[in-house]
Amino acid sequence: MSFCLMALSAQQIKYCQLRAGGDISRQAAYGQCYPKANHNSAGTKGSVMELKPKIIAEIKRLQADSETTTTLTRQEKREFLARVVRMDISTLEKGGSDNRDLLDSIVRSFDKRSNEIKTTYKMPGKAQCIEIDNKMAGHNEPEEHKHTIETGVMVIKDIGATLNDWEKQAAQQQMRLKEEAQEKD
Repeated sequence: MSFCLMALSAQQIKYCQLRAGGDISRQAAYGQCYPKANHNSAGTKGSVMELKPKIIAEIKRLQADSETTTTLTRQEKREFLARVVRMDISTLEKGGSDNRDLLDSIVRSFDKRSNEIKTTYKMPGKAQCIEIDNKMAGHNEPEEHKHTIETGVMVIKDIGATLNDWEKQAAQQQMRLKEEAQEKD
């Protein structure tokens, strides 16, 4: 038994267990643990309880324990997606059963005499699995391009200017840039 559990009362332990699952409100959990408590104040008392460090720690510990046993790891998810993408469905049609866990469904059609006439295997979409894996791996992030400017930049201040005004401003900017470049040499 951990130190945290020793410091908690039986009601507090039950409260932490209920809240760690995430499916019950503070008010409902408090009401179950303290049935004689005023129903109207149970939510407030539950909130106050969850401010206590030992309660917070126990809820987090229980959630972590639950996650490791019931939640797929990132690696397990990516391995499943890879298996779907690499699976050859013809192995199923030949009686292979190693990959049946990858199927969404199996639909069998029968004739009037209950003889099987057709089996349809439905799989998750391979393109969709690749897309999910790309997101998980961060492959959909935009490529970063770094641009450097080795010479000056022309800035045209008045966007609403006429073409002639723009050309005059551009010519002035070009002259300044040439002067700056000559000064550097």
